[in-house]
Amino acid sequence: MKRVVIIGAGLGGLSAAIYLSRDGYDVTVIEKRNQPGGKLHKQTVGDASFDFGPNTITMPDVFQDVLTYGGDDEPLPFIKLQDHTMNYFKNGAPLLFSSDERTMKEQLSQSDYTAFKQYKKTVARIFHMSKTNFFTRSFTSWRDYLNPRLATALTAVKPFTTMHAFHRSLFKDERLIQALDRYATYVGSSPYQVPATFTMIAHLEFNDGVYYVQGGNTKIAKRLESCAKNNGVSFHYGEEATSLRTHEKKITEVITQADQSYACDHVILNGDLLTQTSTLLKTPPPADRSFTPSSSAFVMMLRNNQPQKNLQHHHQVYFADNYKREFHELFKAKRYVDEPTIYISNSSSTDRTQRRQGDNLYVLVNAPALSDSLIYDSQTYRSLIFQRLQTFGVNVEYDHQMKTFTPMDIAKEFGAYKGAIYGLSSNSLRQAFLRPFNASTTFNNLTFTGGSTHPGGGSPLVVLSGKLAASHTKKMTVH
Repeated sequence: MKRVVIIGAGLGGLSAAIYLSRDGYDVTVIEKRNQPGGKLHKQTVGDASFDFGPNTITMPDVFQDVLTYGGDDEPLPFIKLQDHTMNYFKNGAPLLFSSDERTMKEQLSQSDYTAFKQYKKTVARIFHMSKTNFFTRSFTSWRDYLNPRLATALTAVKPFTTMHAFHRSLFKDERLIQALDRYATYVGSSPYQVPATFTMIAHLEFNDGVYYVQGGNTKIAKRLESCAKNNGVSFHYGEEATSLRTHEKKITEVITQADQSYACDHVILNGDLLTQTSTLLKTPPPADRSFTPSSSAFVMMLRNNQPQKNLQHHHQVYFADNYKREFHELFKAKRYVDEPTIYISNSSSTDRTQRRQGDNLYVLVNAPALSDSLIYDSQTYRSLIFQRLQTFGVNVEYDHQMKTFTPMDIAKEFGAYKGAIYGLSSNSLRQAFLRPFNASTTFNNLTFTGGSTHPGGGSPLVVLSGKLAASHTKKMTVH
């Protein structure tokens, strides 16, 4: 029986573990934290529970497919959020994003609604083209890109137009343009730079739907872990892989900080590739030379004891007046934004198991990736965010119990390169489509999974990357 060691129990590692163990591999998962899921883990503040991330779930079938493959046919308790996101603007009426056609029609002009219906068809085509030609395909060397069909597919998914330019060409309503542009932040990027390919996210939200898991999205990670264990996977928490023993371009053992050794025939690395390249693989990091990190985040988790009408949706967004300036600050000036767009998830509005009375508010503001010149003060920035919310009529009455996560915290907690919460940005054609390979060019038996490799960031894509890693591992091992 071939032995596979998976470093990291994030969604990619869990996915790979299930696919491999189900097919008879001896799988061991090493995780430095004390729970599975990576960023998808539970936090608590007093009587309130929070998902650290992600708060928005799409493509539920991807998660269910892994469980089904692993022999778990019980459906995950997904709740579809019809009226999922309320968008607020300083100038203009709020705009509710809904999967209900009538709701959208009532809020838009006739011309914009007509354009919106066509837009949904266009982004559906982009998604299905991407899914068929990119999401299900491993890229382990440059040869994998030399495919005429792939080139044809690439030109069909609008790679040479930015997301903002595409939206601007279709709509007149500034609210709609700005709210749709925000989809770039789902991959830690700027709508003024990211290819319009990523408008496929709109297909997922408007055509397929936005979901939440009853009891918290972290149930996804727990179910995947349970499924893996039922297939014989062994988990070792609180153990950090710190070095590798190698022989003739092959990894033979993975060594932890406690000097525990795990022999292996193949290794799957589920972690931030830009960090692990230098710390674990001991090879020169490509990041500063070649890759630009995504945005990071400034996150607050708090309890609000005075319910307000502007906080009653599962998701709400309070937009910056000057969206273009916000992304210039994040990616060009590399500094905190003084008038940021603020996202708030209030999952207790959907699920009272998260807090029985009052609100559990997950507040996120996009922040720049860490740099030598980045200066910030957490307390000052918290105050700025609360003051900005007050300009929207939101007066959060929170108690002294609060958790704050800065880009530095994210870097330390998750090994995220420069605190980049989404791995690499997609602010260029190269980074959007030519991401680091799924397999190592240094070691013959090392495969990668996670948001910093193909097919990219976002929970469903990370789960798919785990499936791709498992498939490549099977090809590389004689079973």
